[in-house]
Amino acid sequence: MAVAAVVLLAGAATAIVLLTGNKESTRASGALKTPIRFRQVTAESPSPCSGGGVPDADGRTCYRLADERGMSVSRVKVIMVQAPDPAHGSTSWGLRLDLERADAQAFATLSSTAAGSPQPGNKIAMVVGDKVVSAPMVMQAITGGSVEINGSFDEQSAKNLFRRLTGRTG
Repeated sequence: MAVAAVVLLAGAATAIVLLTGNKESTRASGALKTPIRFRQVTAESPSPCSGGGVPDADGRTCYRLADERGMSVSRVKVIMVQAPDPAHGSTSWGLRLDLERADAQAFATLSSTAAGSPQPGNKIAMVVGDKVVSAPMVMQAITGGSVEINGSFDEQSAKNLFRRLTGRTG
């Protein structure tokens, strides 16, 4: 009977170590390993891309982007993976970025310009590396400094993007 108790306790300790040891961090702050470029969309068409267009991650859409109407973010207050929250309108996994003050002001200006533009100029492409990861339509200026990257992400693809942006491997 005493042996059985020791085995159960040892098994419980192993389970606790496995559960806490495998948990990956999905929240970070500071410098991004891969900067995010935010650019106003000037045109979109079906792939393949030619003449300077940027493809989306699925390879289905090609975006032409305005360099003079954009910004790059290489540092954030917070970046985190977000689970779907249907009660608040989010039906897929995504990332949330809380921008530094100067970037928040620049994003407010960019989103204000996009919101006042006819389609497709009312979209802001979020470019990571050489792919557009999301290009949402902007209805009004986003002035709070918090940006959500949503799209057709599942849990794994949202975590993969998080790892790519932050340089984390686990």
